[in-house]
Amino acid sequence: MLKGCFDALPYEGNGMTRIHVQWTMTVFTLVLAFLPGQVLAQESRLAGQAIHCAAIFSWLGKTYSAESERGARSGKAVEIFTDVHYKEISGKTGDSGREISLRRRSEEAQALQGPWLAMDASLMEHAVICGAWAEGFLAQGAAYQYVPVYPKVVPSAVRNQYQTWVSEAMGH
Repeated sequence: MLKGCFDALPYEGNGMTRIHVQWTMTVFTLVLAFLPGQVLAQESRLAGQAIHCAAIFSWLGKTYSAESERGARSGKAVEIFTDVHYKEISGKTGDSGREISLRRRSEEAQALQGPWLAMDASLMEHAVICGAWAEGFLAQGAAYQYVPVYPKVVPSAVRNQYQTWVSEAMGH
């Protein structure tokens, strides 16, 4: 099957032999053949933004769980963003979409742990943008009817509110 396709590759000088290259390509091909389609498919931009915001709000939710207003808003935002992720990937993943969304949120929250503890300024800005996006969902009432546009500009009142929340949560 692959015979002859490696003849044009230069092997001298780099320590690789034809056998090394053939073996590597064969293993790579087998790995790709057995990976599930959902692992190979990339998330859409919307799904990635939603799960990132869900993870940020899960950190805020941990901080404000004892406070009724901030804790409830953070928890609701986590639910909404996880649901947006699920709905975005559900056509591509089948029945396991909910579990995938929960796993992805957990992985994303874990990945944010270092920047969160380091009080990273760019993470703070992401949290403010996620906060503005969450406001668009939360303003719709108990159940959202549409997905608001991901914000590029954040009103100053919303910016101040979420900068304060995130700053306090990060321990500034």
